[in-house]
Amino acid sequence: MAFIGNQPVEQYSSIAKQDITGNGGTTYTLNATVTSPEDIEVFINHVRQEPSTSYSVSGTTLTLTEALLSTDDCYVVYQGRTVGTKAPGDNTVGTGKIQANAVTAAKLATSLDFQNITIKGGSNNAMTIDSTGRVFRPVIPHIFATRRNNSGGGYLTISNGAKFEFDTIIESGGGMTLSSGGVSIPVTGLYFFNISMLNNNVENNELSVKIGTGNYFRRCFVNDHRYMNVSFTKTFTASDVINVHNTGGGNRGWHYAGPESDQDIYSTISGYLIG
Repeated sequence: MAFIGNQPVEQYSSIAKQDITGNGGTTYTLNATVTSPEDIEVFINHVRQEPSTSYSVSGTTLTLTEALLSTDDCYVVYQGRTVGTKAPGDNTVGTGKIQANAVTAAKLATSLDFQNITIKGGSNNAMTIDSTGRVFRPVIPHIFATRRNNSGGGYLTISNGAKFEFDTIIESGGGMTLSSGGVSIPVTGLYFFNISMLNNNVENNELSVKIGTGNYFRRCFVNDHRYMNVSFTKTFTASDVINVHNTGGGNRGWHYAGPESDQDIYSTISGYLIG
């Protein structure tokens, strides 16, 4: 047979009653947590009190609007246990009861105090803040590379227009690597690069930094000086390759490092993703 209203469950609940002994105050402790004034019936000298007007509740605290004397006969009936309540009790709602994506920014406090925060981008950790306030990020694309000769340091004579090929990565990460002697860009973004070169000649030295087949810096020229340093920022596209060419108008000797045990590093290229 059809049923109008809430479907009854196959269990029974008794209505609990609690006696309150007045002490001249207005605040008393309940035996059970209450979420709303309507969940209980309060009687003083056998007169039912009006919810929210004559009393209020908060958890297990009952607050009366007038002091209760020791001579008053007061008791509480927990009628909400049998007819239901309009609000769940404190600490009674689990994550399974909250709809996915239901909690919006409007429901969050403007200042939140968390310990050990992890922010994810997809399934990967994008940033972590530990309990001391230190910020940790995943390894960004970066590289520090040189050209090395394990037989000993020296210089490599390169003809005009030819490329100086870096062949040894000292440090790298985030997908940045060497490709045919140049640095391969793993992801589109703004990058910072520094190129430091030591030349065997004392004058008329020139370098060109090329992206693919086009020049970015056509002339990085130093006269009467063997050490050349170039720093720049530029937005690169994924798969771009940065190459360094000798464009001094003739053969030039560019120094390379010896074996790792020498701890000598001369001509280098380094860079990293800014954002």
